[in-house]
Amino acid sequence: MLVDAARDGRIPPQSPADPTLRERLVAGRPESIRRAVAELARADSASEAARERTIAARVARFDRRGAAAEQGARVFGTNCSACHAVRGQGGQVGPQLDGVGHRSAADLLAKVLAPNRSVAPAFRYETVVMRNGDVFTGLFRREQGISLAFADRQGREISVPKAQIAERRQSSFTLMPNNFLEVIPEKDLDHLVADLGTLR
Repeated sequence: MLVDAARDGRIPPQSPADPTLRERLVAGRPESIRRAVAELARADSASEAARERTIAARVARFDRRGAAAEQGARVFGTNCSACHAVRGQGGQVGPQLDGVGHRSAADLLAKVLAPNRSVAPAFRYETVVMRNGDVFTGLFRREQGISLAFADRQGREISVPKAQIAERRQSSFTLMPNNFLEVIPEKDLDHLVADLGTLR
């Protein structure tokens, strides 16, 4: 149904070009699904290139004037704190961010808008295929006896019996959402970068 919706233009055209979505769509699925998703991704490569140009333009016009770190802290609390910790508060899924303020505002904004450009191995998620055919993605946290612990995209921890896992595939991507360009207003992104800039 999702593939058909993408073909018919009923979901955003850039979605099948998102490599993280492609991985989740095809894991443990029939070869026909893999082929269909690959075709959609090829058809949408121009959309992805356009998105990269939009991000570059957005980074280039960032203006710290008028951006308020106090308001950025609220944006962080709404969109980032489930996975990232600052000043001793927040989630432990992604890297803790104290110290990122030494990076340039352009670098910080680019990392927020395009988190998959460079991902440290410790923060690459895994696609896990269960013996019953279920599939989920998560960041491996630890082995605990007969189970493995993963963190999901909402920062929740999932414990999975090792005996029920059929396959584990490490991705080159992060769990961090790739759609902040679309879901966070531009001014709020400016505030967020201003807040991150205080973390020295």
